[in-house]
Order: sequence, then C-alpha cells, then structure tokens
Amino acid sequence: MRAPLAGDIEQVLHLPMKEVVFLLPVGLDARPGSVCRRRESRGCGALLFHSPLSEKMQNRPTTFIKARFVIAVPDLQSSAEFYGDVLGFNVREIGDEGWRLFERDDCVIMAGECPDAIPPAELGDHAYFAYIVVSGIEAFYRSVQAKNADIIKRLCDEPWGMQEFGIRTIDGHRMMFGAPNDHDR
Repeated sequence: MRAPLAGDIEQVLHLPMKEVVFLLPVGLDARPGSVCRRRESRGCGALLFHSPLSEKMQNRPTTFIKARFVIAVPDLQSSAEFYGDVLGFNVREIGDEGWRLFERDDCVIMAGECPDAIPPAELGDHAYFAYIVVSGIEAFYRSVQAKNADIIKRLCDEPWGMQEFGIRTIDGHRMMFGAPNDHDR
C-alpha cells in the first residue's frame, strides 16, 4: 500500500496553511523529500508526515469544503451494524482493523474502536457530535423510528427555521438531523 501523496491530500482538503500534518500507519512510505518521523501514540505506531503547501495555496482565503466526523466507539462491529442497518450508511473498511468509514452521500463518519475510552453515553451533552442537514427528513425520521432507534428529540419545527430530530446511537453518541422548514417561505 502506498501512502497518499501530499498533492493528493492537498487537492482533497484545500487547506491554505503552511504545512499539513498527517498520521500514516507505520510501514507506509511517504513521498520522497517529505519530512517523516515515527511517533508512538497509545501504543499504536504512526508516521507523522509534514507536507509544505504551495505559495498559491498559502494565500487563498479559507473555504470550508466539507465536514467529516471522527468518533471513538467501544465496539466497532456493533457501531458499524447500527450505522448501516438503522441509518443507511455504507460501511467501508480502510485496511486498518480498528477503523471504519461510515459513508452516506456527502456525509462521512470515521469511527475508531476505543474500548477503554470513556463511554460516549457517560459524556452527557458532550456526546453530541453531529448535526446533519438532510432532504426528505420526514421519511428518514419514520425509517429511523421503524428500526427502533433511540429517539432523544422527536421531529419538530424549530424557530430557527429547521425541522429536526435527535437520536442516540448504539454506542451512546448523540446526533441531530435537520432540514430547512418551508412553512415560512
């Protein structure tokens, strides 16, 4: 397996900063001429990869292109089944048995198995990690209800112009789903 080239990653991320830092699994080769060093993190080896960005990239105004979510889950298999079966995400393995990508349309959740971390359900309001804007929210709400998801906020219209509902995932994280309500338009 080859490491992602800095140019590949720069093109995807569009980050206007002087350098980008990537953690790559140990054993991958970074682009020749890049600064790489081994780093140990919680017993997992990784390469810290620095890539200088072009002057053109450094001077561009910042535009947030897309959000991705990173979550720690106590049981990756249970979480993968929940995100796939209940929320309709495609579950993709990435070559590291401790990580999965949950993908649906333009939403990507990167889930890492951390069985010894504080359980998300014990984090209270800090367990919220995502507000995902969707189309077809009423049908999605009925689908999630039919699959016995833990609904923590029923579908309702909010004064800020959104129709939204909230769930608690099987691992204890909280997610909100919303859509612009068209009642005032």
